Formats: sequence, C-alpha cells, structure tokens
Amino acid sequence: MGSNNKLGAASTDSFRWALQLVRHPQKMLVLILSAIVLLFLSLLHLHGDIKSTDNLDKYNVRFVSGEESYLTNECKEKLDALDRFHDQRRVARLQFANKAKEAGKNVYEMYWKRGDIDKENERRRTLTFDLFEPEAVCLMEERFGGLSDERFVAFGDGPKFVCGVDYLRESYKKRNERCLVYSVGSNNNIQFEKAVKDNIGCEIHTFDPTLRTPFRGYDYADFHPWGLGKEGEKVRVENRDNVEFTTQSVENVMKQLGHTGRKIDIFKIDCEGCEFEAMPPVFEAITNGTLQIDQLLIEMHARVSYEVMTDFFEAADRAGFRITHKERNGWGCGGTTCVEYAFVNESFLRRTTASAIC
Repeated sequence: MGSNNKLGAASTDSFRWALQLVRHPQKMLVLILSAIVLLFLSLLHLHGDIKSTDNLDKYNVRFVSGEESYLTNECKEKLDALDRFHDQRRVARLQFANKAKEAGKNVYEMYWKRGDIDKENERRRTLTFDLFEPEAVCLMEERFGGLSDERFVAFGDGPKFVCGVDYLRESYKKRNERCLVYSVGSNNNIQFEKAVKDNIGCEIHTFDPTLRTPFRGYDYADFHPWGLGKEGEKVRVENRDNVEFTTQSVENVMKQLGHTGRKIDIFKIDCEGCEFEAMPPVFEAITNGTLQIDQLLIEMHARVSYEVMTDFFEAADRAGFRITHKERNGWGCGGTTCVEYAFVNESFLRRTTASAIC
C-alpha cells in the first residue's frame, strides 16, 4: 500500500511538472534546446573509432605497454587496460577539440578577435579551456603547497596537484638519492618549495628573473634570477616594472647547474602567462628524447591566441603527457581567468598506479 502511495505521488508530481511546461512554453523551449546541445556534444565525443589503439598514431599518441619485470602478470594486465582506457579518452578529447574548433569557429574567433585584453574578454577566452579535459587520474594525487604547515590542508592560490608524493619520497630513499624539482615563477611565494622539502626531500631550484626583493626561501631551495624559455630570446615584462632579461633553455640551465642527464621529477611553472613561451621548447626537448620530466604543474592564463593555446596541448600530447587534473583558480586571477593543470608522464603515472593497486 505504501508503495502504491509513493507511485501515485510520483505520478502526480510528474503530471504537475509537465503541466508547468505546457503553461510556460519558454521553459519548454529552453529544456528542448539544452537536450539538443547535450546530444550534439555526446555525438562529438562518441564519433569515430576509438575502441582500439590502432588509430592513435595519427593523433601523435604513444601507446605504452607494460615491460616492468618486477610486476606480476596480473598487475601488468591491469596497467595495460588502464593505459588503453586513458588513450581512448585522450583520442576522444582530441577528436572533440578538433570538431568543436571547426563547428564553433566563428564563436571562438569572436572570443579572440580583439587585440586588447580586457577582463571581460579574457573571461570569455577561458572558455577555450573547456576543450581540454583530463583523460587520466593519478590515484596518489594531493593538493600540495598551501599556507598551512599541515599536510593535506593546502587551499588557496598557489598549491599544485602533485602525483605520488609518498612514492617519490620512498623510491628515492631506497636508492639513497634525491629527486629534482624546478620551480619557475616565485614572487616570493615559497609554500610549494617548503612542502616539497618537508614531505619529499627533493633538491629544489627556483627561477624568477622578475623578483626585486631578496628571496625568502633559501631554507628550502636554491634561487636563480633566470628566465626559462627559448635560448637567447629577449623578454620585457611590462607589469613588473618593465623588467628585461634573456631567456635560457632548460637544457642550458641544467648544464650550468650540473644536472645534465638527470631527470626533473617535478617541473612547476606559475609565471603569469610566460608558460606559452617557456614550455614549447621544453615539450620539443622531451619529444626528441634530450630531456626527461615526470610531471608538469602549470597555472595557465588566457592571454594568447586560440591557435597558440591549442598548439600547447598538442605539444604536451606529443611529449607523452596525460592531463590528470584541471581546476579553475577561484582564489586568484579574478576568480575565473586562470586554470591549474597537472600533466603526468605516461611512464611515471603507470609506476605510481602500480604502487597503488598492485
């Protein structure tokens, strides 16, 4: 009897809801249009053959299969299945971005057509980030580098999403070695460096050519007033007292610091828009095999052309990175115009996943 009453109540509610739509045709129109848009986006995602890895090459995607001798066959099979799933999601993302670029060409051109960048236009430009969603998840991820000294309480503007904190610490401890971290952009915000030093124990180097006050983080990192990017390029930063400097390539910086041949475990970059100049040479070096980085933690800004932004993500794909996290920075950049991204190397993601599930 109680069941029949519930059924009757549900039917009555449904009838009232339908009656409301009939009486208010504008609401019905909005509902129908929303359903059409959702259906269109779903078709874009599902279009194309992404059921196997045969078609990955044309998207510059590398398929990773297990070769780890220390893992059981069962574990390798789990990791291989996850790799295939992540690759399928990446292909779907690439297909969706390409189709949306064509379908919404006039809309996106409207976002980018103005030469000046006011706050409202910059907000519209951030809609482009909607095309680049994560295709993978780090099972050992945490928000890292907040104002609190307590771990797992990192909030506000500044923290990054680090993959495998405990894995990094323990793996290097077993080898009696130290991991290597490059932190590009400081403005004397040293919480990230402190968190890395306290919880992982890495060797840390901070770079900021625009800093005009003494660096406060020498207890945690070595500081270098250098700009990273394309070798020999002259840069002028107007919003930092017209600071001028000449950028250096990451390979040249590593040579000067005696790091040639070492892997950079974490490359953090938060430099208020310089990522689009600094990162393309880094992606190219990784793709060519002359540089190895396990994870990139980047705050991205909508201050470049649509083409430059899409080229950035395509270069990250070619370099073998997976997008594992994306969060709009609600504490800085006016609350809307910056997005925190985490990119993790396929091989490193596989190793951290193995430590979590095998």
